[in-house]
Amino acid sequence: MFDQLLYPFLNILTFFSWLIPGHNIALSITALTLLVRFILILPSKRAAQAQRKMAQLQPLIEELKTEYGDDKQGLAAAQMELYKKNNASPFGACLPLLIQIPLLLILYRTIYLGLTPNNPHIYSFVPRPDHIGTTLFGIDLLKPDIFYLGGIGIPAILPWLAAIVQYLQVRLTTAPTATTAKVAEGQFDPQAIQKQTALIIPIFTLVIARNFPAGVVVYWIVNTGFSVVQQYFV
Repeated sequence: MFDQLLYPFLNILTFFSWLIPGHNIALSITALTLLVRFILILPSKRAAQAQRKMAQLQPLIEELKTEYGDDKQGLAAAQMELYKKNNASPFGACLPLLIQIPLLLILYRTIYLGLTPNNPHIYSFVPRPDHIGTTLFGIDLLKPDIFYLGGIGIPAILPWLAAIVQYLQVRLTTAPTATTAKVAEGQFDPQAIQKQTALIIPIFTLVIARNFPAGVVVYWIVNTGFSVVQQYFV
């Protein structure tokens, strides 16, 4: 099943490498990422709206948790009523993640197989260039973008860019919203959790990106950057 998605993915990237001047894998990945995002622009727009709405409802959800305490059934019923009243769904924001993870894995495997014109998995009818460029500003896109300091791999340029655009996306989706809830000393503060999330997720992205081939990180940057622009307008 995985190979049934992997090989078409490989052939589309090869086709884009032939089509786009320069025949560079970075441009091919960018083109494919944008194509997928434009195809899914309507459902991803709804997911972005759902993310924003859930962020706006979070203070009210925390008020309900304080109000109902240990009454789990009452809390669940109140939350469902809140979602229904505001036409929100806690599952509506999951689409970008459900799409991004499989594409990351497929792209990783594609680069592992080797994005070269003579790859045996390229269909005979797919046009291919004589050479596919695998470097971007001196960065080898088939290897992690890191440099070594004292034997330790330190993230170079692309992992940091991925972390920055991820930070922008988190900030947009967890922007502070007005609330009448008062946070007492020692009480759970949703705004504090949002601030921590805005730092933890980009750091996690940085750690993950340093281990992926740079070509996969290019996909992450373009995909997340598209989400940032879309979320801004949403």
